[in-house]
Amino acid sequence: MEPRNSDYRQVIERGFATANFVQDVGIVLKECGPGWCETTLALQQRHLQQDAVVHAGVLGTMADHTAGACHGG
Repeated sequence: MEPRNSDYRQVIERGFATANFVQDVGIVLKECGPGWCETTLALQQRHLQQDAVVHAGVLGTMADHTAGACHGG
């Protein structure tokens, strides 16, 4: 896939660097390319529900921001 923007990497990195809530959660850009993006999260106690399962809000935020970043390329 050809990137729509030749600076796609910088656009995606800037999107992660300036997203305060994403940084607060701890979501990190691992790798990206034109039309795709991969992120990681080191799970901590604060990410878990009372039953020690990852909170859906954490997963939703990660999915939303990661998928949205794909459009930067």
